Amino acid sequence: MTVTAKARPARILVAEDDTSAREVIEMLLSHAGHQITAVADGDALGRALDTAHRDGVPFDLLLSDVRMPGEGAFSVLRRAHRPRTILLTAYPEDWVFFNAYQLDCLCVIAKPFDAGELRRIVSLVLSDTPRPARTATG
Repeated sequence: MTVTAKARPARILVAEDDTSAREVIEMLLSHAGHQITAVADGDALGRALDTAHRDGVPFDLLLSDVRMPGEGAFSVLRRAHRPRTILLTAYPEDWVFFNAYQLDCLCVIAKPFDAGELRRIVSLVLSDTPRPARTATG
């Protein structure tokens, strides 16, 4: 039996330095009705999360590449108020999973990813009861 979850429209932050991958993710998720903000490096990721927190309009979900130019994704996630997080990586190594676990990330998706699987995971995550944003201390 297949379970299909209906995701509500959400504010999603996509952090991916590869232009093609970022554009594919934006297209997939915007076609599902979500509002997408996309950034291309770790510094912009940190600014986007800080601004969303400061303005009181947090993102519902973050999809972030692990390795990007600028501040590293794990460094940003340790200090920033962040929404539920899904990590993307071309390097599915133990250290990635260890850090993801420590930061309470929902999952790690290896690249290249299957578009249908990414849509399904995002839909399932967003159909869940919302949880408050987390920081390294809580």
